Amino acid sequence: MAEKKEKIDKNRIKKIIITVIPLCLVVWLVLVFVFTPSLWQQLVWALKAKPEPITELYFEDHLDLPSTAGTSEEKSFRFTIHNLENTDMAYTYEIYIDSDGGRKIIGKNTVFIEDKEYRTISESFKLEDPVDRARVIVRLAGRDQEIGFWITVE
Repeated sequence: MAEKKEKIDKNRIKKIIITVIPLCLVVWLVLVFVFTPSLWQQLVWALKAKPEPITELYFEDHLDLPSTAGTSEEKSFRFTIHNLENTDMAYTYEIYIDSDGGRKIIGKNTVFIEDKEYRTISESFKLEDPVDRARVIVRLAGRDQEIGFWITVE
């Protein structure tokens, strides 16, 4: 009978330990966060959803982009940079024609765009080199972001 009582006491001690340790841990965490406001603020800041900063780069009226051009014929297009970076940004863009492995820069500029604002830029170009097909590319410098379209020379 003494063995049975000793076994019951061991089980009771295990149950008490299993209950008391998590309770002590919870009380300790509450006390730490209540008496350490900076820690509480850091936790709230870390768990708070943050907007993801992005920049949109796209052609205006993309269905009407030039698809053919004669040599020395001027063609034009428009593209937009939309700043969603959660801060004002200066964007440097370059426009170039990529044909037969060669790259010819036809424009380069820097524009300042406030947060949540956009800028539409008009650009025109002439294909002066005799090629069958070329790609017109707009690239944001310092970013892995570019758009382009193909044009065939008539």
